[in-house]
Amino acid sequence: MAASTPVQALYVDDEAVLLDIARLYLERTGDIAVDITANPLEAYTLIMTGRYDVVVSDYQMPEMDGIALLKRAREAGSQVPFIIFTGKGREEVVIEALNNGADFYLQKGGDPKTQFAELANAIRQLAGKQKAEIAVRRSEEMLHKAESLAHLGSWVFDHRTGRLTWSDETYRIFGLDPGERVMTHESFLSMVHPDDRAMVHATYSSSVTKGEASYTVEHRIFRADTGEVRYVAERCEHLRDALGEATLSVGMTHDITERKLAELELLQRHEELRAAYEQLASIEEELRTSFDDLAGSQRRIQESEAKLADIIDFLPDATFVIDTDGCVIAWNRAMEKMTGIPKAEMLGRGDYAYAVPFYGEACPVLIDYVLHLGREADSPYQTEKISEDILDGETSRARLAGRAVALKIRASPLYDREGRCVGAIEIVRDITGQKQVEADLRETKKYLENLIDHASAAIVVWNPECTITRFNQAFEHLTGIPADEAIGQKVEILFPAKSRDALMERIRQAMAGGSWRDAEVPILHRSGSVRTVLWNTANITGNDGETLVSTIAQGQDITFRKEAETKLLETHRELLAAYEQIASNEEELRRSFDDLAESQRQLQQSEDLYRRISGSISDIVYACDLQDTGGYALSLIAGAVSRITGYTAEEVLAMRCWKALVHPDDHSVFERDIVPLSPGMSSVTELRIIHRDGSVRWIRVTANCTTGQDGCPRMYGGWQDVTAQKKAEEALRESEQHFRTLADSGQALIWACGLDAGWDYFNEPWLAFTGRTLEEEIGDGWMEGVHPDDRSRCIEIFTGAFARRKPFSMTHRLRRYDGEYRWVQDDGSPRYDTRDNFLGFIGHCLDVTELRRMEEMLQETLEMMEGIFLVAPTGIGMTVGGVFTEANLQLCEITGYTRDELIGKPMRLLYPGETEYETALEVMRAQIKMTGRCTIETRFLRKNGTSSDVQLAIALFDPADLSRGMALTVLDITESKAMEREIESHARELLRQTSSLAAVNKKLNLMNSITRHDVLNQLTILLGNLSFAQEARPGQDISRFLSPVKDAAGRIQRQIEFTRDYADLGIGEPEWQRISDAIRSAAYEFPTEDESGDLAIYADPMLARVFANLMDNTIRHGGQVSRVRVRYWLEGDGALTLAWEDDGIGVPAKEKEEIFKQGIGKNTGLGLFLIREILGITGIAITETGEPGKGARFEMRVPEGMYRFGE
Repeated sequence: MAASTPVQALYVDDEAVLLDIARLYLERTGDIAVDITANPLEAYTLIMTGRYDVVVSDYQMPEMDGIALLKRAREAGSQVPFIIFTGKGREEVVIEALNNGADFYLQKGGDPKTQFAELANAIRQLAGKQKAEIAVRRSEEMLHKAESLAHLGSWVFDHRTGRLTWSDETYRIFGLDPGERVMTHESFLSMVHPDDRAMVHATYSSSVTKGEASYTVEHRIFRADTGEVRYVAERCEHLRDALGEATLSVGMTHDITERKLAELELLQRHEELRAAYEQLASIEEELRTSFDDLAGSQRRIQESEAKLADIIDFLPDATFVIDTDGCVIAWNRAMEKMTGIPKAEMLGRGDYAYAVPFYGEACPVLIDYVLHLGREADSPYQTEKISEDILDGETSRARLAGRAVALKIRASPLYDREGRCVGAIEIVRDITGQKQVEADLRETKKYLENLIDHASAAIVVWNPECTITRFNQAFEHLTGIPADEAIGQKVEILFPAKSRDALMERIRQAMAGGSWRDAEVPILHRSGSVRTVLWNTANITGNDGETLVSTIAQGQDITFRKEAETKLLETHRELLAAYEQIASNEEELRRSFDDLAESQRQLQQSEDLYRRISGSISDIVYACDLQDTGGYALSLIAGAVSRITGYTAEEVLAMRCWKALVHPDDHSVFERDIVPLSPGMSSVTELRIIHRDGSVRWIRVTANCTTGQDGCPRMYGGWQDVTAQKKAEEALRESEQHFRTLADSGQALIWACGLDAGWDYFNEPWLAFTGRTLEEEIGDGWMEGVHPDDRSRCIEIFTGAFARRKPFSMTHRLRRYDGEYRWVQDDGSPRYDTRDNFLGFIGHCLDVTELRRMEEMLQETLEMMEGIFLVAPTGIGMTVGGVFTEANLQLCEITGYTRDELIGKPMRLLYPGETEYETALEVMRAQIKMTGRCTIETRFLRKNGTSSDVQLAIALFDPADLSRGMALTVLDITESKAMEREIESHARELLRQTSSLAAVNKKLNLMNSITRHDVLNQLTILLGNLSFAQEARPGQDISRFLSPVKDAAGRIQRQIEFTRDYADLGIGEPEWQRISDAIRSAAYEFPTEDESGDLAIYADPMLARVFANLMDNTIRHGGQVSRVRVRYWLEGDGALTLAWEDDGIGVPAKEKEEIFKQGIGKNTGLGLFLIREILGITGIAITETGEPGKGARFEMRVPEGMYRFGE
């Protein structure tokens, strides 16, 4: 087995020294490898490479904090486990980290050894959890792909738990979607054919109880999706414990329906032939008996049809019937009355004649679309499908008696006793009057809606549930609430809070039948102000006159009228009081005059002392006297007036009443808590004032009302600036709200406890999870939800950690609101204030039930895989990164290695060499790129050194990345491949011999042709001219005869040389030859511009003959040629073009291809033919591409790999 791979961790921190220390500590364990970076942006790039098992990050960093890095990674799709490792100990940091997907939180500080040991432990746990999840997914993928490749379904039955697990392929064999239902042995038996059920159960039970290792059985099943009967073959092996008791049964299921059906068909045909003979013997008697029954049945059918025709004829709705050919077979009396067409005229007519009375033309109607379901979307009707084959429709394009009518139509097919469609029936009803009534109702409704909406009076309508359904424009103006916002809300939103309940009760009484008219009702405006409305309501009932449908209210804004009445009343009362006051003032003035001088002197002394005292304090003191107007005016203000208000004392005194400084929103507080005070009363209140610079200050105001020497009320008190205190309180409230929002918006169940170890805080997700109130949970109440078996352990772990003030982590079961106990991971840490004073603990719980189930599923899947490996008839394995991670016994048998020898070894171990492995790998990649999987035939090297041919089928876990892993099946095809190679060898030998004979035959035919035809022709010329020369008289000039003889002899010579060259063609093996050497061998001493340089091509040894013939062709046929140029260029597809160019007369366009044919040309017609034959041996093509009149250009296209440069 290969050594375990270290956990790959990435640590991000802006402290370089801490990075080095952390890596040193963590890597000393030997099982953790750490990469470090101080740059969060670089860390994000590293995370997205996917090579890390865990990421550890500081919280506070300059460019990006740890939580921002976590968010960015999660948004990009990375699910790598993430640990926040920071010195920040605030609860909100912990909560925000967990809510954003952090898997663990660890606070820096304390003993480094303990701290990094805890960090290392967290890294190992998270990496193990991540690998377990990946292992589950990969194991399941390998199982599915192995079954798909082998075309077998598998199942596992656990005798201890009674659980039956099917693979996806098994579900498909039984006609179920994978995982559609939980299977048991009983549900499996219910899908077995009843005739086979007892046999299947007995076979299985017998093999279990008798200690048999395996069994095989064939039986029938019913497919759940189609009900089809299928035949399956099952093979099962039992795994037993040390006592021989079966613990696990692993089986394979194979659909053998096609084979069984073929067998059954043969047997059935035999039985049918035997039964046919017997049947023929009894048919004669049955026919005699059936003839009498048929006559009686026919008579009853005729009576039934007559009865049906009468029913249709007397139907009150217009009705007609057609057969499948579209001919009318029924046209009832109501239809005659509606259309005016007698039945006699319409019966038997087709070609849509039944549409003419309605639409004035022959066209398809609804009855035709019923007979051709699926086309109703093209019909001119507004159709509705009532059932599978019944259509309802409406149309307004029909005309009857010259007027447009609206028709409601229903059409349905008709069936005979065997369920065959024999026609269709259509019922037509004139709904013109109904449609007119509906249109009138719509118009009336629209008129009423416009009347309500544009009425000058405010109108609102609500239903029996007091939900607003109408809200006109006048009510929008009255309340400031848009109609679309008000509609759907309760009517209570219209009333102020203090009178809402009473008004709603009054509304309910009115809705119950009470009267509510001309009532003055307060209406709440959106701004907070209250309007007074003269209110009248009326109930709207249904057709029965009793059922309440809705209530309508109309209001008239009388706010200004009520305010005017109030002011008038107040003014009247003030005038009466003033009159009485004047009457008594005269006597009082007389009595008070003598005392006034003395009081004034004492008051002056008191005020001087008061000013000296108040001038030395930081707050403000004030005094106010009651004025004749009924209001108070400042008579004294001293203290820190300028600092608190920004005004001097004199400026404030000039304002008369300090209400001018009060914030407008707090005027009501001023009027409520200060102005109404009477002698002997006092108050303390807080309100806001506006500083001279526009800022707002909070002050605490004390006000005391006394009676002055003159008997008039006098008010005095002080101001205290509490702005800083208010800001601190507001910041505290915002902080608490922020904390609660963070705690309540995540998935974590968060708790906290104080110094007494009593749990005093639980967030909303905790309370929602447990279904209990905060009061029930605080203290030790939460322990009631912990599973009784886990309770004592939880208490021990928590109290121990609390005493040591150390973090803890534990797993226990917690009861959910529905009574189910769920496994939770409970982590807690001590919390401190800014002065490091211990405050208690804070922690969170995460539901890990599904993780535990996943781990159990992994174990079950692994057991299932082991069972499949035991019974699979092919070799099955799995690799990750090209290294074997799993192999079954059949694969070991094929390769000759044991399982331990294969696991951890690279797949290339099975190939003879690196080249063979890379070649096979390229083929795999090419197939996988196209289809996502591949099946190839390759050769494996067995352990004993022998080779075996195998068929290798591969399916990738990730088609985009071969290194991520794959499942493979291996089938040994050595014997079949040996047979194929032997057949191929014989075929190749036969082909070679055939090709050789063809080539020899071609050469013989050509040489025979030259010998018989071309040479004989030239001999004829030669001998003829010699004969003429012999016949010449003495002294006669015979040079004109000798010249043709010389030419013919030359031609014969060249033809004989060609046959010699052609005979040698292809005898020698092709070889690399420099072009420049081949050109020099032409040796015609003709001006040649050779630009081929060190170019060499792979060609027949007769390559020099190519250039010799090209030079001969240029000299013989080029005309006035002054030079020859040889050059080359590379093509885009990797080929090379070599060109031979001259500046002669060129080749006519129509002869460019002809010149390469045998016998074509001005001389022997063999030179260019031979060139093409020589070049063609190594795949080189030659064409002539020159421009006639400007020179010839022969282009030789050399394939890629057939040319090179240099030696």
